[in-house]
Amino acid sequence: MSAPAPPPRFAPDRDPALRTEGGEVAALARALGKPFMPHQQLIADIAGERLPDGGYKYRHVVVTLPRQSGKTTMLGPVQLHRLITKPGYRAFFTAQTGVKAKSRFMDLVTLIRESPLASYFGVRLAQGSESINVGNGSSLRLFPPAEDALHGETPHLVTLDEIWAHSEVKGHQLMGAIGPAQSTLGAEAQVWMVSTMGTADSGMLNEWIERGRAGEPGVAYFDWSLAPGLDPYDRRNWSFHPALGHTVTLDALAAEARAQPPGTWERAYMNRMTAARESLVDPLVLAGLADPSISGSRSETVLAYDVAADRSCAAVIAAWKLPGDVIALRTVHSAPGVSWLAPTITRLAETWQPIAITADDGGPTRAVTDDLTRDGLTIEQLGLRELATGTDALLDRIATGTLAYDGSAAITDGLARAATQPAGDGRRLSRKHSAGPIPGPIAAVAAMWTLTHRPTLSKATYR
Repeated sequence: MSAPAPPPRFAPDRDPALRTEGGEVAALARALGKPFMPHQQLIADIAGERLPDGGYKYRHVVVTLPRQSGKTTMLGPVQLHRLITKPGYRAFFTAQTGVKAKSRFMDLVTLIRESPLASYFGVRLAQGSESINVGNGSSLRLFPPAEDALHGETPHLVTLDEIWAHSEVKGHQLMGAIGPAQSTLGAEAQVWMVSTMGTADSGMLNEWIERGRAGEPGVAYFDWSLAPGLDPYDRRNWSFHPALGHTVTLDALAAEARAQPPGTWERAYMNRMTAARESLVDPLVLAGLADPSISGSRSETVLAYDVAADRSCAAVIAAWKLPGDVIALRTVHSAPGVSWLAPTITRLAETWQPIAITADDGGPTRAVTDDLTRDGLTIEQLGLRELATGTDALLDRIATGTLAYDGSAAITDGLARAATQPAGDGRRLSRKHSAGPIPGPIAAVAAMWTLTHRPTLSKATYR
């Protein structure tokens, strides 16, 4: 099988002025009988960039990949190349647990033993002293994911697998041990962190994702994942998977989609962060409020919009009143990216003539609001107090059954991912602490608040 390389959602640019170990690592992978796939080559090329003084450009390498993307066949050649080319090199490896680390280690041992290079490496399997050794004094050793496990060691390379399983506290403990252990090595030291996406509780991974996406110097962040707003069960959306067409087929992924629980499928195979472990709303209660046929008069609606914290997607939600003190919500549009949002709002203002258009006055949404107001649109901007009141109102209406909505993914999936944070004496939906983008719920809160708290709001005239 062969296929074009899907681009990563995030990755640093290759610096052509710097030499890289990527070519040598790829040659070793071929010798081991596992030629690199394009995404593996890209990671090796960029993470292996060397500065003029010989040190690595990137101290920390963070890679998020979906399951079945060839982690072992990428990490193995990287680690073994260091052992072969650097006498006295010390590499260490661990995973989410000591048991998982041993399992991954044995995968690498099998790769070596089944290759033509088996005689170049010595393997020790005694419990507690597992290692792969080279005649030049270099070694790769296991260590348990404990804060004191590297005490007394000087590790040139530390690889942490599946860090999604670690909390923020655990992550700080591990990095607090690794940093001092590498302190005398300068730019020759590296830490690789490789993982599928996690949950809202995956504090260590989530922190490094944030640092990587922010472009922190010395951090190389790579991410292949399903873009926000796309259906994880639509085969047409699986082309992002970097091993598809190489070692994985569409039919194999489809079989996994049928076999896996929804949360596991989305996290492990679509490489998306999944919901906080305790959902804000009961999914069965929410499902009972869904009515795809729900509709209302456009001129009697309030429209609201919101942009995800990372600008990966946005949503437009309509709210209107039904008899019996019921509020109706419908997703007007939800899609990846942000460039479509302002033109869409402008068009809806002209064609719908809604009661009002509203938005949260915060985060990346504010930039869209600024563009719209410069163009002459009237936008009702809500602050933290209104969003806190609106958050409680939305959750109360779901619990009491005084809400109806269209069953759209923008609202359903957004609420499944949503978390809150304190706001005065109340709480509000939190972009930062949620398990993924939540523009649908935030727009729903804004639309509901404006509809219910400003009953005398004079209808705006939109061109």
